[in-house]
Amino acid sequence: MELREIKQNHMINLFSSQSCVLAAILIGLFSLFMVWLFHSRKSEPVKSPLPHRWQDKVDELGEQQLMGKRRLEEGESVVSAEDFSFVKTAGFDKSAILGDLSDVQQEIKEICLVLEKQDGGKDDFLAMFAIVRDKYPVIAESASIGILNGFIRENVPFHLSVEELENLWY
Repeated sequence: MELREIKQNHMINLFSSQSCVLAAILIGLFSLFMVWLFHSRKSEPVKSPLPHRWQDKVDELGEQQLMGKRRLEEGESVVSAEDFSFVKTAGFDKSAILGDLSDVQQEIKEICLVLEKQDGGKDDFLAMFAIVRDKYPVIAESASIGILNGFIRENVPFHLSVEELENLWY
């Protein structure tokens, strides 16, 4: 006999028929207990859950607040969203300038595409840019010139000196 067969026979001898019957009886009793426990819990009357405020509607405190109204500090005021901005000057509309900035950048891209297709040079660019400058006069007075000069320098297919970039806007 081989060692493997000896181990298998030894394992079989460890489990007698009495121990198998005892295990089956214990498993059966445990199963019956679990079934009884499950059914006994099901037959108990179901308790209703505690009521919650949000089930019907959320209670609104209205004028009554738990700690009273907040007192504003000196210099504070309550304003609506339409009245709020960081910069408010007569005739100054930051959103319009930002919109113009993106429009000018788009027109500069289009000028560069035309120059590339038609093999144009610096003089052609200066002539075409004069039209854009006249179309958006507000940009020349804003702080966005530095951004646009960097954008122009990156996109034109030729070199522009600092002096030439500054003279573009006048």
